[in-house]
Amino acid sequence: MHSLRVLARAAARVLPAVVTLAAAASVAPVGILSAQPGGVAAMCDIDTNSPRELLVSNLSFQRATGAADPAARATALKQVMKELTTKAERFRPKNPLGYEMLLGQVLSLWIADPNTSVVTTRGAIGAVDNPTAEINLVDAANASFTAITDSAPGCASMVQQLRQSEGWLAMTRQALDLSGSDPAEAAKFAQYSIALLAQNNPYPYQVLGIVAQRNGDADAAVANWQQAVDASGTDSSYADIRQSSLFYLGMYALQRSREFSGDEQKARLERAAGAMQTYLADYGTSADAATVMQGLAEAYASLGQTDKVPSLYAAMLATPAEYPDYSLTMAGVIASQADKPKDAIVFFETALSKNPNQRDALRNLAASLYADKQYEKMFPSLDRLVALDPNNSDAWTMYAFAAQGLAQGTTAAADRKKWTDELVRYNTLADTLPVKVQVDEFERRADAVVFSVTLEGNSDKPQANTLAVEFLDISGNVIATSSEEVAPIAKGDRKSVRLEAAGSGISAYRYKPLR
Repeated sequence: MHSLRVLARAAARVLPAVVTLAAAASVAPVGILSAQPGGVAAMCDIDTNSPRELLVSNLSFQRATGAADPAARATALKQVMKELTTKAERFRPKNPLGYEMLLGQVLSLWIADPNTSVVTTRGAIGAVDNPTAEINLVDAANASFTAITDSAPGCASMVQQLRQSEGWLAMTRQALDLSGSDPAEAAKFAQYSIALLAQNNPYPYQVLGIVAQRNGDADAAVANWQQAVDASGTDSSYADIRQSSLFYLGMYALQRSREFSGDEQKARLERAAGAMQTYLADYGTSADAATVMQGLAEAYASLGQTDKVPSLYAAMLATPAEYPDYSLTMAGVIASQADKPKDAIVFFETALSKNPNQRDALRNLAASLYADKQYEKMFPSLDRLVALDPNNSDAWTMYAFAAQGLAQGTTAAADRKKWTDELVRYNTLADTLPVKVQVDEFERRADAVVFSVTLEGNSDKPQANTLAVEFLDISGNVIATSSEEVAPIAKGDRKSVRLEAAGSGISAYRYKPLR
């Protein structure tokens, strides 16, 4: 058992937006922390009740630990420090390990005190020897615990539990809390956490990874996320931190690999692939699995291992109905990139059976049908696509592709003329849209949605518009609406629009045609 619990999933997204990674949404893992009392291992025999002076200090320490009020605890801790530092040379040599054990525990409680700085004076914590001298409480507590294990290796397990104290908890909580607002301070507290608990302590390494990434030190970020994964081990109580660190490690190592070539790029790609393979093996049904799957497909392609790509989605292909529409769509994209259009069609059709208005699935289904030369079947999905995304020129161009395929596939002159005329008509529609819309973001949250587009003027006589968007549930019901007035956009100019709306169960969108 460990004394730090993450009850809310660490969902921070601090990596720069890339093709295979959603844009950054938040910055810091959030956890609920609780302390766990230590116990004495059978091979460790340290007595903190002898000699008499140490017994008196131990009794005072027990009163301090029982004080609920911070001020009362601080007063009691000062009394303990006074007793421990008043002519300590008379009794400390009689039981040096007992002295260090008690001192380390007292210092750990001082570290946890909300009104005491980690770096303070000895007098501020009640010490009567050298009261004006500066003391780093973390360094001092670490020194006491290290002195025990150096002299009595059999006490290592017990000391590990003592290190996992309220002081460590406070430093770790500070690191986590500050990683979003003050990276430099977060790094400082992360190092304090490591000093107090060097083993099996993944949390500060994830914080240090976030800080390094923000400071532009990509290699340090990757190295720290790897340490977070290693420190998590197989302990189920660290599953959340391990999962998020694997995500960061794999995706950021992949992104970093694009900056290199040759053997260096290969080594980085293999590291990224290894992390992503582990992620999918252990967290293959998570919300981020589809993103990791796409990243791993890119890594395989860059490594010249495209033959491995179908294995990524083999389980999904066997039972596609068991997966959500987003994961199915991502699997379909991967299958398309692997030149497996029939597999892709299965994924996109299943995604649409779950979410009939999923724009990406409609668009990619049409593209996969074209790749599979099923031109006639493209029209129903395209009809649904332009009803949702009417000013997207790519959608209208795909009609032209379907018409071209049908024209080339017939020997009847009348049919060839019919489909050639349709090709011209659809191309004209695509080219003459007064405003072209490119959807940049559609982020589905539990109780809200974010929708971002780029509008491009395409008319010699631009008009003012209202971008009016309806956000739909799985059944096509309108859950929320949002709109923005848009001034005339000159031909060739662009404007970005970002809309947000509240509502649970939003899974699709549609907007009214722009003039």
